[in-house]
Amino acid sequence: MTMQIEGATRAGGDHRCYELGDFVLDIDRAVLLRNGEDVPLRPKSMAVLLYLVERPGVLVSKAELLQGVWRGLVVSDDSLTQCMIDVRRALGDDDKEMVSTVRGRGYRLELDVVPFVTGLRASALHTFAVDRLKSARWLLVVFAAVLLAGTWFAVWWSRASSTPSSGASAAGPIPALSIAVLAFEDMSQAGGWEYFGDGLAEEVIHQLARIQRLRVTAWTSSFTFKGRQDDVAAIAEQLQVSYVLQGSVRADGDKVRVTAQLVGAGNSGQLWSGAYTRARDDTFGLQIEIAKSVAEALELTLLATEQDHRDSVAWEYYLRGRFLHHRRGEGDPQRALALFEQALERNPDMVEAWLGLASSLLVLAWDGERRYSEVMNDVRSALNRALMLDPDNAEALVRLGACYYFIDFDPIQARQYFSLALEYGPNEATVIAIIGAVEYHSQNFERGIELLEKAIAMDPLSALYRNNLGFYYLQNLQLEAARRELAIALELNPDDTDFIHKELARILVLERRYEEAWRLADTLEDALPRQQLHALIAWGQGSREEWAAAVSHLEAQQTLDAAVMLVEVYALAGDYAAVFHWLDILGARYLNSGEVWRHRQHIDDARFSPFLVSLRQDTRLQQWGERMDREYRERSLAERH
Repeated sequence: MTMQIEGATRAGGDHRCYELGDFVLDIDRAVLLRNGEDVPLRPKSMAVLLYLVERPGVLVSKAELLQGVWRGLVVSDDSLTQCMIDVRRALGDDDKEMVSTVRGRGYRLELDVVPFVTGLRASALHTFAVDRLKSARWLLVVFAAVLLAGTWFAVWWSRASSTPSSGASAAGPIPALSIAVLAFEDMSQAGGWEYFGDGLAEEVIHQLARIQRLRVTAWTSSFTFKGRQDDVAAIAEQLQVSYVLQGSVRADGDKVRVTAQLVGAGNSGQLWSGAYTRARDDTFGLQIEIAKSVAEALELTLLATEQDHRDSVAWEYYLRGRFLHHRRGEGDPQRALALFEQALERNPDMVEAWLGLASSLLVLAWDGERRYSEVMNDVRSALNRALMLDPDNAEALVRLGACYYFIDFDPIQARQYFSLALEYGPNEATVIAIIGAVEYHSQNFERGIELLEKAIAMDPLSALYRNNLGFYYLQNLQLEAARRELAIALELNPDDTDFIHKELARILVLERRYEEAWRLADTLEDALPRQQLHALIAWGQGSREEWAAAVSHLEAQQTLDAAVMLVEVYALAGDYAAVFHWLDILGARYLNSGEVWRHRQHIDDARFSPFLVSLRQDTRLQQWGERMDREYRERSLAERH
């Protein structure tokens, strides 16, 4: 293994490579190495091999290979056949076991593939990835559940509806080196440049977040002030920052004018301002210029960044795609995906577009517009490609870490990725929140809560994070803290009233404030949680007939939700035999649902319920949880093949 890496490195500089079995494919040098020695391969045959290597375990049709490698040039099947002969000869694959043929359908690379970058900067990633990284055959849909929805882990690729709230500011002193970058306002007479102003601001945030001494508010919080006329001092107080960067975009003909100003929250006033005029097809690089000027105004140094994809048209596609992806209107995810694909067609080295592509595919699968089996290989391939292009990319690292944790069931490997993600993205709220969710799911409750609190300090107006943190507090009986976070989440996102009122009523039940809980329960539109609350309150008040009526109603429901609720009702009543009876029913309904990944939330809702805290050390509950985990793993792994 070491010889292979050294052989690639001796060519000079860092190179993007794939390891496949005993071989290293160095795509920057366009050479195939075995034990550090070049293996001759014609350029077209090399291109065929690379196409397969980027899709390990995926059946690739002849038509796709011809289109992908020859790019529309009309050639015969014999050209592809000769390339396959060359590839197999180079690999020593006389038995066609490394590259298999599926008669009448196409070819499939059967080797495990490890992307890496030679040189010192990527050595840590390669060291732990090389021995255990599995081929990207299938990325299970649990990954999407983790990254897109659910109370556990809805902390990624999701834009919570938020509005500024006076109650949302964090307690404690405001860091001296802290900044919020607001969305750059579209001042164009004809409009239509909102996507550019948003994208430019997000890129400035990304650049500034690379400065470890500077705390940068996440865009999901700073963009809540978009279209408002709030005073800078009020914004700074809401976001708990010392500085605010504002900007505007004005398009006129073939020119774009961008202005920006850095304002101190106290009496320091304007620290810096700048104006930039560019041709419409020459706007890339503005984010770096602005971020560098801001850093200098704060007497900080912006880390050097490579500018390797300066195709202005590709950049335009990417910005429009990101805008639609965040907006999530009807048809937006599909249009965003198409724009990311167009960006990559023009420039396959654009890291941001690879990450956007992975994100869009997951959104489409989660929304039911694509089958998971159709997209998951592409998702993981896109993340691997992004990491190959930028081995320090915290987003790619944390997402792949989530793959290992939830898909490969390999927490040791996952934590190595998470460690690197924290090292390279210490100021990225999303990275910290995802790792916090994993820690919480691992029953490291205190660490999970600590990390989510840290993420909220960077993204204080995220209703999503506040909601999750309130739920974590509730599950651990930190009731006052839970009430505070849920109340803030409700201010930020009034559309979530029913869910939050339900959780607030459950807090009141645990505090034995039954009259208040009843009044809040009666405001719920959803009848099922209302019935559960009536049962919980009736038991607390000693109203056994009302309790029995509510329980009878719940028992008549054949749903996962009802089973979870009955587990909690019987736990409050101290009837532990009934608790475990309904846990078994819940498990059976879960395993028979046909979608264990989608309903996994119900298992942990019961397992970590605040009403079951006294049972968490009970071996029966632990064994039930272990059995659900085991069944989940086995069924998930079976679905891959």
